[in-house]
Formats: sequence, structure tokens, C-alpha cells
Amino acid sequence: MAYSIGTILYATDLGPRSLEVFQHAVGYARQFGAKMHVITCIEAIGDYANVTLDTYVPAEVIAQIREDGIKRINEEIETRFNRHDAAHPDNTCREVIASVQIIEGSAADVVLSEQKRLNADLIVLGSHGHTALGEMLIGSVAHKVTV
Repeated sequence: MAYSIGTILYATDLGPRSLEVFQHAVGYARQFGAKMHVITCIEAIGDYANVTLDTYVPAEVIAQIREDGIKRINEEIETRFNRHDAAHPDNTCREVIASVQIIEGSAADVVLSEQKRLNADLIVLGSHGHTALGEMLIGSVAHKVTV
């Protein structure tokens, strides 16, 4: 039986340990000759917050804040790619990255939806390492994706 990985989905929250996880994802992609799709999620704000914003903040200001936020996220992702490539010139990421997306929604739902859309063979994502109690109370994207 031939075993191969052709498509990797790397999901990041851009947290402090995400660079380590990114290095693993790039390593897997290079080892298997796979293409890697990078996603990060923006959690939607709740209905109450939306109503409050709509009441007190003009729509064009909300749109500008959103645009600025997405721009900063893209800049941070680019900075991390550059940092990785500078630290690992023999294992650069640019050759394996097929796409980068910022998607709004529940992180676990977005990861699973993108895995299905891309038909990804492997999902690489980190974990904050919550305790069992913490995971039960606030959940874990990694736990929800693997269940």
C-alpha cells in the first residue's frame, strides 16, 4: 500500500508557539512533496456586540477597523514566513505554501470545512495545552478537530 501526503492544512492562531508548529508543517510538506494551505480564523463577535457596534459606530468605521485588522494579520503571517526562512535557509516555506487565507468563523468549524474543501491529507495545528478541566469549560480547537 502506497502512503502519501499531498495536501497539508496548517491552521494557526498566530500564538507564541505557532512558529514551532509551522516549522513542523513545513518539514512535513517538504518531506512528502506536499502543498501546504495556511489558514487563520477570526472568531465572529456575538449578536449583542454587533448590535452595540451598529448602534454607536458608523458602518464605514467598522469596515475600516476590519480592513486594518486583516492587513495586520497578513503582515504578521508574512513576518513569520520571513523569520522562518531566515532561520531555516535549507527548509524554506515559500516553495510549499499553496495558499494563505484569513477566514471568519468558529476555528474548529473552519478547519474542518477547509479540510473537506481542500481534501487535505493532514491537518497540522497547535494546542494551548489546556488542562482537562479548562478544555471542558472553554473547549479546544485541536480536541474538536480530532474528535
